[in-house]
Amino acid sequence: MADIARIFRLFVHLVFFISTIQAQSFSNTPSIQLRDTIPAECSNPPLRSCAFYLDCLENRDYNCGASGYPLAFGQHYCQVFKAAQSTFSPQGQVWLTNTMHCLQVALVPEATGQVPKLTCSELYHKAFATHATCYVDNGFCRLPWSDMLQIVKLVRKQLFQNLDAISATIEAVVDCVKCTVTNACPQIASL
Repeated sequence: MADIARIFRLFVHLVFFISTIQAQSFSNTPSIQLRDTIPAECSNPPLRSCAFYLDCLENRDYNCGASGYPLAFGQHYCQVFKAAQSTFSPQGQVWLTNTMHCLQVALVPEATGQVPKLTCSELYHKAFATHATCYVDNGFCRLPWSDMLQIVKLVRKQLFQNLDAISATIEAVVDCVKCTVTNACPQIASL
């Protein structure tokens, strides 16, 4: 019986020791831990809202400033597209809402601390890397030409201004060609 008691005490000490080490290692890397209070809109961005970029990225962790992705691109173009939504066809309006939401959902891990914090440059590249997928997966290739032209009109200043935007544009065009040839382009989902 004494051996069992000793083994049990040793086990308790070992568990305590391991938990102390784990607590110390996590305290040194807070960017990996989920934050205590994450606003609901940061975990599940609401449709038709642009607040995610300011409230969940810029003001919570990133502070990339006026030229960083959250403000200069995410929030800016979200507001531009939202303001122009009535100029799109009914299909285009649905695509626009779903695509704006997709772009925000793609950054939820960064906004909620589910992944290690990125630098502003890494966030910029990561965000742009989601653009083509969000565009195409939400039915971009099936939009009427008038909507595609409206999109180009709204983003023309940015379209060929940086390598990430050029890359996303080329990727979306290539994906549209591929899915058109195979007749497998994603449909525009309803809201």
